[in-house]
Amino acid sequence: MALFHGGTDVYSPNGSTQIYRQLRRMKIPAELHLFADRGHGFMGNPNKGEDGTAYDHWLDRIPEFFRQMNFDGRLGPEVELMTRYPNDDARGEFHKEPVWPEGRMPDVQAKQCQPYLEWHMPKESKTKAIQIIYSGGSYQGNNPNGFEVAPARRYLNEKGMTVVTMKYRTPRPQGGLAKHTTAWQDLQRAIRIVRSKAAAKGLDPDRIGIMGSSAGGHLTLMGATSSKQRSYRPIDDLDKLSCNAQWAVAIYPAYALTDGENSHNTTGGNADDARLAPEFSFDLATCPMLFVHGDADGWAAMNSVKCWEQLRRMGIQSDLHTLAKRGHCFQRKAAPGTGSYTWMDRIWEFMNHKGVNQ
Repeated sequence: MALFHGGTDVYSPNGSTQIYRQLRRMKIPAELHLFADRGHGFMGNPNKGEDGTAYDHWLDRIPEFFRQMNFDGRLGPEVELMTRYPNDDARGEFHKEPVWPEGRMPDVQAKQCQPYLEWHMPKESKTKAIQIIYSGGSYQGNNPNGFEVAPARRYLNEKGMTVVTMKYRTPRPQGGLAKHTTAWQDLQRAIRIVRSKAAAKGLDPDRIGIMGSSAGGHLTLMGATSSKQRSYRPIDDLDKLSCNAQWAVAIYPAYALTDGENSHNTTGGNADDARLAPEFSFDLATCPMLFVHGDADGWAAMNSVKCWEQLRRMGIQSDLHTLAKRGHCFQRKAAPGTGSYTWMDRIWEFMNHKGVNQ
């Protein structure tokens, strides 16, 4: 089954989320597509930009669902994502810098890697917005040049957007710190660095988005929902700047529910007592978010769904897409004509709708 709902529908979209959860309990493949700021009958009145282009192509999700389920008998072989985005031809200026000044990094751990940022400026800039991207890796490692980062940065560079990639500290810290503490510190500092340098680069310091996958998706939730909490003591004037983001993209976020705070979700997130992890504040600076998740992901698609429901309760309109029969790392290899193949277009559509990339 494929379910579609607008986020402001008076016939509550939570009807669709509850049906989706029951389908998951019954192990029936399903897709759920939720669109921010859309009311009842949104398909008859699509949101459009100044050039008349629709922000969301919701009808395309139907043939993609058919193709993934192979109802049309045309499901082809899967293609590696990295082979589709093999080079940085759309990138112009590039440079790398450390996240922390020498000798000022908090909670130093002897066995962790050194965090850094990389600026990827497009050859032809078409927006003043900035997207920060980082990978997952169970908080044991992370790779800013892997399939969870490089294709998305190249895609956005092609769109004319500046991308900043981040290497955050891993493996997990010792000494009683939470699995995400040092990575969260790196993210907050990274956002402040990007904000401090945006104007000098002709970019907008108030249009910064964050994006991560798996453990990086959990880190994205930390950055988006808890920016009013300080993850480290201030070390210089840069820390006077805000570390809030204006939008966030969480790709199959892990560790988001209490039935899987450190591993796979034991109940698939479907049980009534599987609640949002306590480290998320969902504070007053929480931004709109886009979620993309595989329906068959052992790190529960309900992570995304329950976060979306919480955002809606707060009046924060967000997008969500789950993809039938797809597991963790759904995008690494995908068949043409499926949602797992076109998933990055959901990012651009979300930015278009929210107006952050104008």
